[in-house]
Amino acid sequence: RRRFAKPLYGQKPYRGFESPSLRQLFKGLRFLLRSLQNSLQWCYMKNIPVFPKVMTKGSATATIYERQYEKDTKHGRRKYVEYRLAYYVGKERKLKTFADYESAKAAADEVLGDIRDGKPEPVALSGFDRDRFQRAEAAVLPTGIALDVAASHFAKAVEILGSDLVIEAAREYDKRHRNLQPRLVGEAVEEFITVQELRQKDGHLSAVHVNRQAARLRAFAEQIKINVASVTAQDIDRFLDGLMKPDGQRVGLRTRDNWADEITGFFEWAKVKKYVPFDFNETVSRLSSDRDKPIEVYEPEEMAALLAKAESDLAPALQSVPLLACALLRF
Repeated sequence: RRRFAKPLYGQKPYRGFESPSLRQLFKGLRFLLRSLQNSLQWCYMKNIPVFPKVMTKGSATATIYERQYEKDTKHGRRKYVEYRLAYYVGKERKLKTFADYESAKAAADEVLGDIRDGKPEPVALSGFDRDRFQRAEAAVLPTGIALDVAASHFAKAVEILGSDLVIEAAREYDKRHRNLQPRLVGEAVEEFITVQELRQKDGHLSAVHVNRQAARLRAFAEQIKINVASVTAQDIDRFLDGLMKPDGQRVGLRTRDNWADEITGFFEWAKVKKYVPFDFNETVSRLSSDRDKPIEVYEPEEMAALLAKAESDLAPALQSVPLLACALLRF
């Protein structure tokens, strides 16, 4: 047969095709190919993914598949679309499902980055988990605290409080500490001693009392070098339990309680100065079992022995006691 068929009137010849049915088939195939080519070019220009979508980073590869399915609902049968991300960790194939393409693509980028960096177990967050992570990250961003550190602090706070009372505890702390003036124990002690010395000059306190108080509180400040509002009863008890005599023996229980009274008086003054919260009530333990006893009268011999052992600055005061007692008896 001839290679070229004789064309009919008004028709162009088709090389190798003499049958009209073959010519129509060829036209149809050519139309489909051109349509497919145009569709692919349009998708490329519009940045519309073509599935399966293969993504690579270095030697790591992940594939996103689109799956369309129907599901019966109370409103009838409806069509749904989901996207599946497939990747390999070693020889194990992993598969994650997402509701939208953008979430699947973002997860693929994370997984490929983890595989490229050699992380042992890449994690692909689902759409819900990713949204939750982004909300948490946005919440802690103004604080300047890393998300993992904030989560650790919150977990520790819940452990201390016993339940999720973090907000209530923060409000209570702010209420108690809002107007406090920060002072170190040493600074507050020196200010307190200055006030007591002024009261001594006005005749309200004796020099012996002020000097003893100053010595004890300065020793306390030397050991407790923190903010006054941060001092606890445990801190005070540890200090009192460590008090020693010059010979290396522990002080007596009565002496320990006298020190505790001086420190408690200092903290009562600190409340007024707003260095500690208004409801600061760190109870210091008292160990002495001494109780007030009936008043006894000194014999002349006991009074003489007391004056003989008294310090020089106390002797004048003690010498006036017998005279005062005699005056009261006469009255």
